[in-house]
Amino acid sequence: MPLADDILNDLEITARPGNIPGRLVELTGPNAPAPLLNFFNYLSPRALPPLVAALRAQRGFGHNEEGYDYLAAAASEEPATVAVYDFVGRVEMSAPAFQRLAARFLVQLVQVAAARQDAMLQQPWWEEFVQDTQALAEQAEI
Repeated sequence: MPLADDILNDLEITARPGNIPGRLVELTGPNAPAPLLNFFNYLSPRALPPLVAALRAQRGFGHNEEGYDYLAAAASEEPATVAVYDFVGRVEMSAPAFQRLAARFLVQLVQVAAARQDAMLQQPWWEEFVQDTQALAEQAEI
């Protein structure tokens, strides 16, 4: 059974203290399932451009032992749910709620990187990543 959208909507995305390269924000919440925490909180900077491209195209993405897949609804071509997985488990949620959560996470990451003048801002892919993140936020209606 998929997680309720309210659980995802209530998760917090905050700036991490300290200066861990590329790990500027953190997903937290009392009801946050481990696969979601592991997926978002351990993304490496090099995974960001292909992640945002996959999110915009609504296709699956894997990184190390974590990732997600869109599961098509039985009577439709449109993705109905998303399964997020890691090395210990899997959790399903509605595709729109996952898109909103991912967009919120990436928007917060962009904002914190800019505020801290993080080294990622110097990467050749950064400007396109920021534009794609803004487009994802609009697509997810956050």
